[in-house]
Amino acid sequence: MMSKKSLTQSKQGGYRATLHLDVHGSDSLENEKEVENHVVEYTIQEAIDHSGFGWFQIKLSIVAGITWMADSMEIMLLSILGPVLSCQWYLEAWEQALLTTLVMVGMASGSSFWGYVSDKHGRKTALMLASSLIGYFGILSAFSPMYLWMAMCRFLVGCCLAALPQTVTLYSEYLPTQSRGAGIMFLEVSFFKSEEIFFAIGAAVEVTLAMIVMPRLGWRYLMAFSAIPVLFFPILGPWLPESARFLLTCGHRREAVAMLERVAKDNGKTMLKGKLSSVDLEGEERGSFKGLYKPSIRKLTCLLNALWFLLGFSYYGMALLLPTLLNKPDGCHGTDIEVLTKNYCSVKCSPFTYEDYVDLAITSFADAPGYS
Repeated sequence: MMSKKSLTQSKQGGYRATLHLDVHGSDSLENEKEVENHVVEYTIQEAIDHSGFGWFQIKLSIVAGITWMADSMEIMLLSILGPVLSCQWYLEAWEQALLTTLVMVGMASGSSFWGYVSDKHGRKTALMLASSLIGYFGILSAFSPMYLWMAMCRFLVGCCLAALPQTVTLYSEYLPTQSRGAGIMFLEVSFFKSEEIFFAIGAAVEVTLAMIVMPRLGWRYLMAFSAIPVLFFPILGPWLPESARFLLTCGHRREAVAMLERVAKDNGKTMLKGKLSSVDLEGEERGSFKGLYKPSIRKLTCLLNALWFLLGFSYYGMALLLPTLLNKPDGCHGTDIEVLTKNYCSVKCSPFTYEDYVDLAITSFADAPGYS
């Protein structure tokens, strides 16, 4: 008896093992017998592609969007808070600028740390911890008795804000291949970039909140209310999925399969049968900063660093400068007689008016059409 094996592609995207048996010397007319087994192996991406884009990704997009709203609100809060504290605490121009700078320095210094935590302990763990700390330090900022206290709290908020981009990483890992090329998308008749939409909404919400709260309750209540959205994240934490790739890299194959089954169930699809392959993830080093600069991706890392620096410099520079211009409309442009004669900009302490808040809200939400 001689036998031979062959692999034929199945309808589910995996492979079936077929055993052909050749029987010699038998009176039977049957010369060949096929035995078909289930799918042998499949990768995480094959399982996600099979499940497609559905309710699971929609729910995850909303949860991720809340974190982007929180990020945007904290950044916009700096724009509104600076001029107010300058009036109340009689801050110098450099002290007002330092509050914003410390948040950005915190984000820069915390990004590598949270990347390490995410790789070592999971993206869900990092996001749950960071969002809780953002809420804690955000509310603590509202009780600041002095400038130094406020500066330290805002620096720590910035350190924790650096973890929020992990939501994009987690979300992209559960996107089917055909949807990933269009970016981080949300399903509604057609696709649109929900994360960036949430970012624009967050900025507009913060300005609207300031318009309502500041004249009546003051800046301390504004800071406390601004920390509320990020506190929804720990509440939604039990539903938040862990990265299937992280679970498989850690050797938790059963948990990774359970996550993929959950994706298929939420999207109304059947799970691929067979064994989850770990070939693509074997030997991966987790939590290594040096891995960003290995020869295969060193150039990409450097280019992305430069791109994000220029993007942050331009976007946040304009976003944070606008409230200053609104707060001092006649201090720094050519129609002011004092500027023309003495060649300097006056620094006047004046609260935001209703019209200033409206202008700030309009410019903040101007991002939305570009994202869609």
